[in-house]
Amino acid sequence: MAKIYLVRHTQVDIEQGICYGVSDVEPAATFNDDIIPVISGLKNIHFNRVISSPLIRCKKLAQILSKGEFITDNRLKELDFGDWELKTWNDIYETSYGKLWMENYLTLPCPNGESYIDMENRLIPGIDKTKINTNFYTDILSKAKPSDNILVVTHAGVIRILVRFLNKKIDGNAFNYAVPHGSVHCFDING
Repeated sequence: MAKIYLVRHTQVDIEQGICYGVSDVEPAATFNDDIIPVISGLKNIHFNRVISSPLIRCKKLAQILSKGEFITDNRLKELDFGDWELKTWNDIYETSYGKLWMENYLTLPCPNGESYIDMENRLIPGIDKTKINTNFYTDILSKAKPSDNILVVTHAGVIRILVRFLNKKIDGNAFNYAVPHGSVHCFDING
């Protein structure tokens, strides 16, 4: 059975409490130390394909893990927080829409951004049946050969959606699944 390895990017060079989704934030100065456990956790695994979010915090890690042989896929970007990008979460929460969004993040879009369901639709077969053949899972992962090992370097939100889908647990709070920086999550997929 094919395996997918989902890897979250390492720590980033931004203050704690800042909202960053599609903002192209650099890895932290500790990058060379942060990648050691990731490399160790993936040693001796041959990857047939390495796919990365196009954001620098993922591409830099994918470059090392793949020895330069990887592709990027825009569908692997983090949630687009729109007008909230690079604002503090405290400032966002202070707005009436911010409070409303925090309680309804699944369906409400961020101002000039996307909702969690929008992100799901670009990643997995979901509510929007018009996007069934354009989501990442159907387009890339469901076509894996049984012996494939696929490495995906991406973001916490993306990993949470894919993990819930692969575990067949679509309902529930998306944030109940911990995805620390530099973490590796391995699953069997139907190929």
